[in-house]
Amino acid sequence: ERWRWPPPPPLPHPPPPPPALPAQPPLQVQPSPPFISPAESAASPPPGGCDGGGGNEGDCGSGRETEIEEMLRKLEAVAAKDSGSRPFVTSALGMVRKMRDENRAWRNANTVDEQAVYDEYCTLQQSIATALLEGGPLPSHELYSRRDYAMTRLSDSLLQQEYVAHTKAYLDSDTPPALRGMSEMLVIRMGDLVQRPHELRVQQAERMRSQAAAAAERPARGASTPAATGSVDLSQQREWNERAFWHVHNRLATALSDPDAHAATFQRLCNRHELQLVLMTSAELRSLTQAQMQAWGTSGLDPLELRAALFSLERNPLPGKPAQQFVQQLMQRTRALPPVELPPVAPPAVVTTALPHGLAGGQYSL
Repeated sequence: ERWRWPPPPPLPHPPPPPPALPAQPPLQVQPSPPFISPAESAASPPPGGCDGGGGNEGDCGSGRETEIEEMLRKLEAVAAKDSGSRPFVTSALGMVRKMRDENRAWRNANTVDEQAVYDEYCTLQQSIATALLEGGPLPSHELYSRRDYAMTRLSDSLLQQEYVAHTKAYLDSDTPPALRGMSEMLVIRMGDLVQRPHELRVQQAERMRSQAAAAAERPARGASTPAATGSVDLSQQREWNERAFWHVHNRLATALSDPDAHAATFQRLCNRHELQLVLMTSAELRSLTQAQMQAWGTSGLDPLELRAALFSLERNPLPGKPAQQFVQQLMQRTRALPPVELPPVAPPAVVTTALPHGLAGGQYSL
């Protein structure tokens, strides 16, 4: 057996070791560009774009205009050399010239003076902050709309600066509650705006202005209800709202005291935050956040509930644009409602109940 033929196959050799990998260079981390303040940006504008004469092709539409001009020169050269293709070239030249004129008109219409827009924003923002701090009449809906229009048209660097400033004010415990609520709302709005290009923000601002103008003209075109035509004064409307408020208040308070007997009303109160306004005290209303106010809406409320919610917010006005917008919606809805044919109800002295989740406290001094 030792010398048998043929001999056994040789044992396989171990595989060769893998080649050594080349040494990798260390990872180079590129530092983020420094934040440029508005003063530095105004003192030394960056190269390119509208002011620097270069930059990306899409900056301020200059790249598109350059392409149109190049296309126009080529078509003019073709028209000058070959007269046989003149009908086609003439039509193409007309289309390209129209594109050039439209592009120039768009650029002229969307040119924004950054410093003027920022000054307007600061003036309006200061007026709103002063009104909130003084505790007098709340800022009007028109003032909030003008502030938002200027804020939407701010440049990228200025918008980022305001976003950081209001974030710090919201996180600072020393900020007054009224201004802290305003900063919370601005952080939400600016957090959405900083994700959009400046060109789209300008278009959005113009669209907001045109929609506001159309909404202001709509009531003047046609209202035929007594409240819209002026035959019902504000004192009469407030009396109807107060009467509806106490009827709704008694119904909700009864449902809270005995949820099993009034399950449908109790469930509706838990689901509709607008109805909870009828039972809230002034302190509880002031503790509401801007995010909670944004969830309010008039859809699905019956006429008495609309009047009751409006009276609650008129008794205890709340700062912030969401609350102002909700009050404006309630006023528009209640103007078209018929008169309240309910007898007056005497308000109770104190209502003590166990409240559903989402409402603070258990006693309401009315």
